Amino acid sequence: MKMLITSTFFLIFSVANASEKIDGHLFVTKYEYHKMGKPCGCPSDPAKNGICGGRAALCKNGGYNISDCGKNAVKSIAEYKKVKKELCGTDF
Repeated sequence: MKMLITSTFFLIFSVANASEKIDGHLFVTKYEYHKMGKPCGCPSDPAKNGICGGRAALCKNGGYNISDCGKNAVKSIAEYKKVKKELCGTDF
């Protein structure tokens, strides 16, 4: 039980420290997303059968908000929508 609590605390602690709020929305970097053991943060991330594409967290509604899938880290929701539309073909 202690191990589970420690692991859960570490995961929450690491996400909270890596995350950033932009216009009230929580974002994580793709480095931190991968550090959680998740493979497909951005559409261009490698997968076993090629690239992640539309399976990426960025492209899923309700998925993680990844701040740095584009050329630069986003600084506003408007930039995030633009990057998401460019990379995934859709915004929110």
